[in-house]
Amino acid sequence: MLLAFSVLSTESQAADTQVSVYKASADPMQDVQLALEQAKKNDKLALIILGAQWCHDSMGLADKFDAPEMQVILADNFETAFVDVGYLEDRRDITQRFGQANYFATPTVLIVDPHSERLLNADSLQKWGVADSIPVSQYIEYFSGFGHSDVDPLPPLSELNSRQIKQFELQQAERLMQAYRLLRTDLRADVERTPDQTPNEDFYKRWAEVRSFRLQLQADIQALYSKAREQHDAGLSLPTYPKFSWE
Repeated sequence: MLLAFSVLSTESQAADTQVSVYKASADPMQDVQLALEQAKKNDKLALIILGAQWCHDSMGLADKFDAPEMQVILADNFETAFVDVGYLEDRRDITQRFGQANYFATPTVLIVDPHSERLLNADSLQKWGVADSIPVSQYIEYFSGFGHSDVDPLPPLSELNSRQIKQFELQQAERLMQAYRLLRTDLRADVERTPDQTPNEDFYKRWAEVRSFRLQLQADIQALYSKAREQHDAGLSLPTYPKFSWE
């Protein structure tokens, strides 16, 4: 997800010259379902990518996917669905289907076993929030490392820890979505802003607050799962966060 909004409009205009892979859909979940069905039929994994055409890193990922080596890996191993989040639309029905409370970045890359619908890359989702800065060599190494039988399931959590974390995730995901709703209109205005128009500094400040929260939240959720697997039946201490400036 782009960090420097002062250059967003320029980068967005450049992105408009590229073929759009993040297209509005009447039924994004049906697109995901189709990818799962095709993956089952063709003995592949499903690759679900939530991103946006305005997003620097979403477009960077699409560019890296165009590398010849990546094209071979993707064609041989994955059925891919690009899901457009638009201007921070609510796509939690998709992420929660695969055990993720929300999307914390664009792009969010989900590698899914189509038979069990088990998310295979839950412990490395953060990596792709800066997709444009990752070299193609790391893309090749990462995506070629997934298969149908070579990814061991993570150890199960205790019922107590699982319930604690899931409740925490859902509560914070709702708070994040409320922030996305607040940003949505100004985000679109900034994407469409022409060079002669004055940037909305208040929007940039709010964006920075939300960015800090969503990155910390994703890291904290991953840390909670790791700790829960170590502590087994012990209860967890859940993190708290300061209020946003508008709350």
